[in-house]
Amino acid sequence: MGSVPLAAAATTNNVAEYEVLLFGFRKAQAYNLNGLHVVGDSIFILGQLRRGKEPRARYLQDLYRQCRTVSDRLNVAAWRYQLRLFNKMANALANIAMDSKKSTQISQEDAERLPPRWASVKEALRGDLGHWLEMNGTAHADQVTLDSNRALQKCACIII
Repeated sequence: MGSVPLAAAATTNNVAEYEVLLFGFRKAQAYNLNGLHVVGDSIFILGQLRRGKEPRARYLQDLYRQCRTVSDRLNVAAWRYQLRLFNKMANALANIAMDSKKSTQISQEDAERLPPRWASVKEALRGDLGHWLEMNGTAHADQVTLDSNRALQKCACIII
């Protein structure tokens, strides 16, 4: 889990979403994950990547190509749209990044020692991941614990 600030004046929502997805893909590569299920609340970004259709906007094309290249290497199994109502973790992480203006990475071992501002992320993780698992027939939402590392290894998700 991590939060990455993207506060440049030229950063649009679409640029930020592609950047965060690329960041997640690179983390997945570092952990040798594959067969990923990419879950997000951006119909635009997910649709382009699922269909393999490059964006018309030139400023997005390089990011799109980078995401496609890495996603192909990672053997992305699915591109899933999830309502923002069930994508609160991504919003909570974005808020932490904007407030702190720094990149923060945490591991499973860090989860118990996180400062209070991360409480909303931990709670959202339970709900978002639980909803995704339930919708995909993998588990019941009430079975999801904060052992997200194990849960994420099982379903290898990137949530944007």
